[in-house]
Amino acid sequence: MEEIKSLSTRSKVAMASLGGFILAAGAGAYGSLQTYQLASDATRSVYDPDELEVIASGLEDITGIAALVYIGFFLLAAVTFCVWLVRAIRNAQAASSMGLSFSPRWAVWCFFIPILCLWKPYQAMRELWCASNSPRGWHVRERSWVLPLWWTAWMLACAMGQSLFRWQMMQADGPEQIMLLSLGEIAAYGVDVLSAGLLMWIVLRISAMQDGRNFRQSAATRDVEYPGRRAA
Repeated sequence: MEEIKSLSTRSKVAMASLGGFILAAGAGAYGSLQTYQLASDATRSVYDPDELEVIASGLEDITGIAALVYIGFFLLAAVTFCVWLVRAIRNAQAASSMGLSFSPRWAVWCFFIPILCLWKPYQAMRELWCASNSPRGWHVRERSWVLPLWWTAWMLACAMGQSLFRWQMMQADGPEQIMLLSLGEIAAYGVDVLSAGLLMWIVLRISAMQDGRNFRQSAATRDVEYPGRRAA
């Protein structure tokens, strides 16, 4: 039987990375807000053309750096979350009497497989939550409300990100289109913050449940047959 290991370090690193991603998203939203204000000023001829070009060039450099920081923290958060997820599922497997449907590798890879990534990661996280909350009866445990809320926010963030990327590739022309694009970016960053914040809470709760006495006692008595297991 695999040994249960504490999630303390992994959860702290994952939450720090998610926190950095939230800050980067906030910076990106601020940059988009400044772009919106500049485009709005352009429609009202607040600046002369030369002055407007200088301001726009400086703002473009700043938003470009913010975008790189955003992408960097996103990748860092993804890696540290996957490391945490692998250990959390291994712990749940060690404590559960019934066995889990998702292996650590499958739980990670399903985030990256087209089509399956639309629902399989949610199922994996739901199973992990229930197995961490009650290892000996996880298949009948009530689901948490935060999981569907997080998954809805994540799916919305992905959809908005794809839409905005395609819009940017079309190269918005004119202040009015730039203003609309900036508003879309601000909304997308907001959804990113919501999704990452909910995931931080999920990581914190699952880690706390696996560090609890009930979870570790279940692991210690795993060899005791679970009622109905033989019939299953």
